[in-house]
Amino acid sequence: MKDRLLKNRLGYFLLFMVSILYIGCYYPCFYNQFLLSEGFIGPKNCIFLSVIWAFFLFVFRKNKKICYPSPRFNKALVCLFFYLLFRVLFFNEESSISYINTIFVSWLLVFLNINTFTEKEYMGSLSKLLILMFISTLVGIALFLIFGGLPILGDIEISVEGHHILNFGFFFIKFGETWNMELIRPSGWFDEPGSFANVVLFFLIYNRLKVQSRKFELILLIGGCLSLSMAYFIIVVLYILFFMMRKKDIGKLLLIIGVLSIFYISKPQEGLLYNIWDYSFGRLERILEGDDGSRDYNYAFKALERYYLTGQNDEIIKKEFEGITTETFWFALANHGVIGIFFYYMPFILVLLNIIKRGKDKKDEILLLILLGVNLLQRPVYLFPLYMLLIYYIWFDNERMSSGVKNPVRAN
Repeated sequence: MKDRLLKNRLGYFLLFMVSILYIGCYYPCFYNQFLLSEGFIGPKNCIFLSVIWAFFLFVFRKNKKICYPSPRFNKALVCLFFYLLFRVLFFNEESSISYINTIFVSWLLVFLNINTFTEKEYMGSLSKLLILMFISTLVGIALFLIFGGLPILGDIEISVEGHHILNFGFFFIKFGETWNMELIRPSGWFDEPGSFANVVLFFLIYNRLKVQSRKFELILLIGGCLSLSMAYFIIVVLYILFFMMRKKDIGKLLLIIGVLSIFYISKPQEGLLYNIWDYSFGRLERILEGDDGSRDYNYAFKALERYYLTGQNDEIIKKEFEGITTETFWFALANHGVIGIFFYYMPFILVLLNIIKRGKDKKDEILLLILLGVNLLQRPVYLFPLYMLLIYYIWFDNERMSSGVKNPVRAN
């Protein structure tokens, strides 16, 4: 490749693997714990890996010029840093200290990435890794159906007392100490199926904005459904309506709605079809009824009613509303308040302002932000290195600053 930053493929492979291990030191990735050790997580290990990364980069990199992340990206992280520092000083919030560490680790990840790989080759490699997850998931499902289960290949203890993560291979993991032989939803390299689906959504957005591959789009739409994530099913429906639906397709849409309606009404009583029904329609019913422990919007809304203006320390909210669901947008609003939430989502605010400023060819970008916003309703936390790297490549890598160069250079 003419624009390759590294001298050879060996250098690319080694540094790509280091980058994957670096990302794996933070949620939502759990593969480091299975591959290396239970303790190979957190900022200390990221610093250790960054030293190794910098050494290999010095050996294998052709161009010695240093590039820095986009100025807009830097501004977003600076705003986030001071906002979170404010929360530490005035709310005594420990989670904000953790997120400040995450900001530093994320910036370092982006900095090392853009000085090591071109956007095209790195995101291309991540895309191939994602496809590998889909293929492995299909193999795992086939083995599950043939043998009636999968053997436990690994067991690690997590910080929550009495909880473990069981590794069944083929990108299937499960929280708990035992397995009751029901269908295990695939999680990819991540902690749970919802995170898997969340990453697929980021790749859908990236493909739509930058790659525009119809084939990869279909692979993502279908592959993400393997997670059996109800939130992802909603995203897929909206994505099809936004970008793929034509007047001539109305008949097909009605047919699909009809088949899904029959499936919902029939409600299988056992086996694989029951598991699929329960993870999709059953999950939606429990959420609407307020009986889903992981997404109780009604209880979280009570916290929002109390702290909607100023926000509150997340630990105080958890004590006052014992058992509250943290993975909802209502909790995020109660935590940050209606003013603080704008600072918390500063990267997306800057993206929106940039789209409005350009004033043209913005329909797809606005719709994709709406899709992301819908997903944030049930997965509001995004301050993790993997997500920040994907956010950077999707929205901020259209300009990079090189040392000694006054004008921005195009990333691809």
